[in-house]
Amino acid sequence: IYTPISGAATTVISGGKNLLIGGDSDYSPYSYPQSLAATNAYWTYLPPMYSVNLAPGAVANGGMIIVYGGSDGTSSMNTMIGYSPSGDTPQALHAMSAARSYLGYAPDRNGFAYALGGLDDSGQPLSSAERYNPDSDTWAAIAHLPTALYNFPAVFNRTNYIYIFGGLTNTLSGTEISTVLRYSVSANTWTPMAPDRKSVV
Repeated sequence: IYTPISGAATTVISGGKNLLIGGDSDYSPYSYPQSLAATNAYWTYLPPMYSVNLAPGAVANGGMIIVYGGSDGTSSMNTMIGYSPSGDTPQALHAMSAARSYLGYAPDRNGFAYALGGLDDSGQPLSSAERYNPDSDTWAAIAHLPTALYNFPAVFNRTNYIYIFGGLTNTLSGTEISTVLRYSVSANTWTPMAPDRKSVV
């Protein structure tokens, strides 16, 4: 990438391009998403997002990228936009029920977007989770995580499960954990899996 950056979200867009969106960079108060195709070795700047989004969630949905939560540099946000890599005017979408940054995020096979844990607007870890339906532009609560977590990766296995790995549980001590959790989309339940051999964030 062309500039130092942290706290960015990633997703894959049409054509198999990897998208880097949001995060903390020299371009504040604007965010310039970048894309990288699997067939080349260079990043391409995309149209800017005229906002600061540190550690948001991002999920591709057709030609739009759903970008939600993150921090404005001071506190977590619950706002949500539909970002167009082609440069169309961003759409204002329905806000999450809770402000979240450093959240876990993933899609499911129906195109729903998930917001898992994260830090609230007071900087405290969350165990709550919610799911966004792009067809109705609504969020709905799903089963809470077994413990409040933030700053962890999440991945959908393309069938029924979302896995999350490690994370932090305490903002003061920075406690890392090695827990692996599996969320069942169909059953709306969390199941502990074999832990990672080392705590990760």
